[in-house]
Amino acid sequence: MLIDQILPTRTTLGCCMDPHAAFLLLRGIKTLAVRVERQNQSALRIAEFLSGILRWRACTIQCSKAIRTTPSQRTNGRGGRCSEPGSRGSGADACRLAEALNLFTLAPSLGSVDSLVTIPLLTSHYRIDPALLSKIGVTEQMIRLSVGIEHVDDLIADLEKGLAVLSQDRVRAGVAD
Repeated sequence: MLIDQILPTRTTLGCCMDPHAAFLLLRGIKTLAVRVERQNQSALRIAEFLSGILRWRACTIQCSKAIRTTPSQRTNGRGGRCSEPGSRGSGADACRLAEALNLFTLAPSLGSVDSLVTIPLLTSHYRIDPALLSKIGVTEQMIRLSVGIEHVDDLIADLEKGLAVLSQDRVRAGVAD
């Protein structure tokens, strides 16, 4: 019976949210479209900036073949995320770049109004079989950005600084690009 399947979840989560959570949800929904639009625009600019340096992909530029959306799921853009497939450097380089950023917070999750950086192999894809990781293109060098609502010029400047730090580290280590 359907109620038997639902009952454990309802018992754990409750049947309705508390008033404060409802207030926060309603308050956030009012600005959701504006925030998503800003994140989409910023992610596109960042991906365009980075595509001249590395092989960055933006969900706003190119939707993954693995992700299929219906028209009702689409927004004006593909989301505030972009990633570098990790064709150059090492996992240690990816970590150094992520740690050199100031405006992008090193975080295990995505989807905040704050800009975040994550290394999928160390977070969301940590326990996935290496053969599957290879098949879907996730490498130890992959870096994923979730673009927030900060000013895009500040985010690009932060990325420029992080890339400069990484280049200096690579030169000191005697590694050519």
